[in-house]
Amino acid sequence: MYKLIITLLVLSTPLTSAKTLGDIDVKSPIQTKPQKNDLWKSTSDNKEQPPAKPKKPLPDGVKKLQDYLNKLTTISADFVQTSPQGNLAGGKFKLSRPGKFKWQYNPPVPVLIMANYGEIVYYDKELDEITYINQNDTVASILSKKVIDLSAEDIEIKKYKQHKNNIELALNNPQKPDEVLNLIFSKNPIILQKMEITNSSNETTSIHFNNMQFGKPIADKEFIFKNPRMFGRNANN
Repeated sequence: MYKLIITLLVLSTPLTSAKTLGDIDVKSPIQTKPQKNDLWKSTSDNKEQPPAKPKKPLPDGVKKLQDYLNKLTTISADFVQTSPQGNLAGGKFKLSRPGKFKWQYNPPVPVLIMANYGEIVYYDKELDEITYINQNDTVASILSKKVIDLSAEDIEIKKYKQHKNNIELALNNPQKPDEVLNLIFSKNPIILQKMEITNSSNETTSIHFNNMQFGKPIADKEFIFKNPRMFGRNANN
């Protein structure tokens, strides 16, 4: 039912690492660092890697957007998400760089998506189901990197376009060319306003931000997922 919500983060990445509440170690009161599934390990981990390619120079306008993104230490905002079918969902978004973010959906959508320790937790309260996803598998995680380098090998600029009132910057991972993150900024001043995420089936989910706050401290506990089996199903509200 809520597949389109997780599309926001994982796009077409197979959910091979799913675990239900019955699989979680209830001896640990807080599930902060789940073990990685062997399916996440690359078969080429031990192979000699080719030399890095020289970085491509960035246009001045893209450099300005890169500088803006790197200056964002935290974001707190309300959001409204529109699915490819036009269905609406809303909630709260929080980001703390590096590596932490949270999408908490308002009822009746029973979904919480939280990232920390290099992994994403997707919790479906209605199904009592938890899924762990490698954070590096998600194009949307670009925003939470310690250093956002738009000339890096794992980032390809698909589009940079200035309109009258806003700027579009579309990015993807060259290894997954059909999965695109489109960031939309206001021009004067430059402020992130919207995200559009297109998956390999050419379905686009859009997210509008409202009531945005930047640089306001966010406690680390906001990004710690508490085991619902230990603390109750409302532990992460």
